[in-house]
Amino acid sequence: MGRISQWAVLRPWHALLAWAGLMVVLGVLGVRFGGDYNDNFELPDTESTTAQQMLSELSGGAGTGSGLEGQVVWKVDAGQVTDSGSQAAMTTVLTEISSSPGVTCVITPFGEPLGTACPEQPPGQGAQGEGGPGEQPQPELSPEAEGAMAHFGQAGVSPDGAIAYATVLFAGATFDDLDTEDISAALEPVKAQNGADGLTVGANGVFAFVAGEPPSAEGIGVTVALVILLFAFGSVLGAFLPILSAVLSVALTTTFVLPLVARSFDVATFAPILASMIGLGVGIDYSLFVINRYRDAIVHGREPRAAALESVHTSGRAVRFAAATVIIALLGLFAMRITFFNGIAVASAVTVFMVMVGALLLLPAVLSLLGTWAFVGRMAWISDEEAIPQQRLTGLWHRLGRVLRYVGWVLYLPVTLLGLAWRRVVHGGRTPDPRRPNWFARYGNWLQHRPWLTGGFALLVMLVIAMPMLSLRLGFSDDSGAAPGSPQRIAYELTAEGFGPGVNGPFYLAVELAQPGDQDAVTVLTDALNADPGVALAAASPVAEDATVAPVQVIPTTAPQDEATTDLLFHLREDVIPSATAASGAQAYVGGFQAVTADFTQVLVDALPWFLLIVVGFGFLALVVLFRSVVVAATGALSGLLSLSAALGVTVAVFQWGWTADLVRLEATGPIFPFLPVMVFAILFGLSCDYQVFLVSRMHEEWLTTGDNRKAVRRGLAGSGRVVAIAAAIMTSVFGAFVLGNDPTIKLFGVALSAAVLLDAFVVRLILIPSLMTVFGTANWWLPRWLDRVLPHVSVESEDDLAAGAAEIVDVEEPEPARLG
Repeated sequence: MGRISQWAVLRPWHALLAWAGLMVVLGVLGVRFGGDYNDNFELPDTESTTAQQMLSELSGGAGTGSGLEGQVVWKVDAGQVTDSGSQAAMTTVLTEISSSPGVTCVITPFGEPLGTACPEQPPGQGAQGEGGPGEQPQPELSPEAEGAMAHFGQAGVSPDGAIAYATVLFAGATFDDLDTEDISAALEPVKAQNGADGLTVGANGVFAFVAGEPPSAEGIGVTVALVILLFAFGSVLGAFLPILSAVLSVALTTTFVLPLVARSFDVATFAPILASMIGLGVGIDYSLFVINRYRDAIVHGREPRAAALESVHTSGRAVRFAAATVIIALLGLFAMRITFFNGIAVASAVTVFMVMVGALLLLPAVLSLLGTWAFVGRMAWISDEEAIPQQRLTGLWHRLGRVLRYVGWVLYLPVTLLGLAWRRVVHGGRTPDPRRPNWFARYGNWLQHRPWLTGGFALLVMLVIAMPMLSLRLGFSDDSGAAPGSPQRIAYELTAEGFGPGVNGPFYLAVELAQPGDQDAVTVLTDALNADPGVALAAASPVAEDATVAPVQVIPTTAPQDEATTDLLFHLREDVIPSATAASGAQAYVGGFQAVTADFTQVLVDALPWFLLIVVGFGFLALVVLFRSVVVAATGALSGLLSLSAALGVTVAVFQWGWTADLVRLEATGPIFPFLPVMVFAILFGLSCDYQVFLVSRMHEEWLTTGDNRKAVRRGLAGSGRVVAIAAAIMTSVFGAFVLGNDPTIKLFGVALSAAVLLDAFVVRLILIPSLMTVFGTANWWLPRWLDRVLPHVSVESEDDLAAGAAEIVDVEEPEPARLG
């Protein structure tokens, strides 16, 4: 990209044409060959996968938790669901659903199934699902068991007669076969009936794929980023340029490129939103680094084109390294060997690559064309002496610049007033003296006189924030966390009310029989399961004479999100089932919601060492090569783990413990998505390496020039501290804005990533790392001689660029080196 960026500066119109051509090509390819997103989730070589595969072969998986099915659940405000008026209204709804595209059958509690491709019902169950577990003799049932029994089939009525449910079967064998438009069409009658004729109606299962509205948080994050950039550059146009580059790159990627990725990989339905979150954050940051260096060069007398070349030679190299680090960290998810991760990793990595292209191709070309006019439209608190361009514009450009200036003042009036107040308080209304050391230079000097105190404080803060991580409980969210009033939330609550909380998360057992048709083996197993106090009901249909696999449904007494349900799973697997099947020789495999969660967690634990070895190991080696130091690389890599721990601590406190739940509009607490820690670490580690590079690269070059560690650390903070702080503030605001959306998965990522970036940048990079580097002294830059000879020499900046950058730093005068401690 280095030569391409240089070419973009020297041939800007050609570069813009190349960008336009790239948009056209990707647009055509995306429209012509793009695939569909799906949430296909498979775990290889696990008990839950074995159970699901065996169950899927029974009646197409219908009624076993492995088919493509959804449930419609309804309640009458008064009377019974079988009353003529209520029954007629819901029969009309279910009939309309049965005629929707993609729907093969609707099994109702009122009569024969609706549809032309209904599967044959299991013997003894009946079309209405009223037969329970067939002809098996039943003991006296508890209230919990009565409710679960009423939900045993594919349609039924609650014991009190107020709530009923039906099952909608969709065509296809896997989630890849689903068409969201067909599901949306089938969901429309449910939405229309809800609240009418004295009925409350909801739907879940497959319907959850389209029931929620996508969040629209991008605009909020971009607006906050714009405000930060207005303070950073004091110019309306200058603030818009990084955002424009990032938004165009992200829009191109999510609209056309990600569908191409979805053609070859299983890309989750939330991946485009996650990619937008990551792309906007890193894209604005990368463009900020480029344009900030460009502005500094202009301020210090460079001609615009020379300033643009200096920017792509210096910050451009750092951006390439930073993007490569993030991409490799994301692709490290392939080490998990889970296809679900692969699609998300590729989608996110492609997005990072595209925003890097925008920052290093599109933005340099625009800067080369605009020159000093890139900073037209100064804000009210910026004086004429500070404003860029320094030459007065004339004619049309003068009038356009003035209009842009006043429009910016009015549109961002609160920002204008805040900026004027800030200038009055901090600088007494005067223009800042460029000969005076900036705030970060003075802060670095203050920190270096008390490094043990500042470093200890930063470490203590991170450890305290990380403490809730010890209570981390992994699990998938369910419809209890959906937005109130949404179809899936209504269905969840009605199901729990009418049939018991455990019905929302049953276990599905696939019993592999040693002898075909071994009814006794299944009966012994169900009796043992029913005897457990954590089981509301275990039931199975009669076993056919030639059957080698029998399904058993187990309804817990507790809700899916309850920790007791997870404990029950392990108890059944390790104690109840082995003892109940020992005599018959049968093998029982447990599947279902919680079973998948438990198996997923185990797969993650087994693959985690390889993942950490690849990601952390690569990051460490890259930092060693760049900084020629073992200590700097080790502190940079290990501190990323500290930031992850703190981010998980915040996530647990919010999503498990419910702290600030109202602030983030959290509808329900529960376990943390199993894939969140791994995904957050992949993203965070790349970003933390980015900040380490931008901060320490100047320290390293000052060390090579002066051999004075204290001066190197202080001047590094003075030169890069401001841009790192601004970049982190922007990324935190972009990630944090997604917390305001409705998707619980994205909300979870928003909290975790915003907390991670905020703590990593402002506590670890700007407090802990400079403190440690001050304490370590010259040991920071130790590298074994043999390793120095074999490592390649890589530098972010050339000697000329270093000299130019060093001349822009005004340092704090320090007559004598102060003693540490």
